[in-house]
Amino acid sequence: MNIRSSRDLRCAYDLLLFAKEMGHEKKFDQLKREIRAYNHRPQREERVIKDDGMDGCIVLIQLPERIKTKEGAHDYFMDTEYRECRPSMYDCTGQIFTNWFKIIFRHGRFWAYHSMGMDV
Repeated sequence: MNIRSSRDLRCAYDLLLFAKEMGHEKKFDQLKREIRAYNHRPQREERVIKDDGMDGCIVLIQLPERIKTKEGAHDYFMDTEYRECRPSMYDCTGQIFTNWFKIIFRHGRFWAYHSMGMDV
């Protein structure tokens, strides 16, 4: 079994529980290793700070370690993360755009708070 999501993880735990109830737990050592590997995988530190539901959110983004100045962080953000709202003759295009962003320095590296909205 290849565990790639939380749903796969739940299925693996269910299978392991069933095997334990049937007395065949020793045959599932590989499954236990895969569960451990999935649970101990490296986690990204990026996270959603606030979610407005339908029309926007604020996300904390970890910028690459190679960036050493605030100006470099600003340039990187503008090149890779910034989303422009493009005018359209139609209403409610569903496009996502940057409302605002703030570059901060924390834990020895640069991060960005990124507020995004959606044209709904």
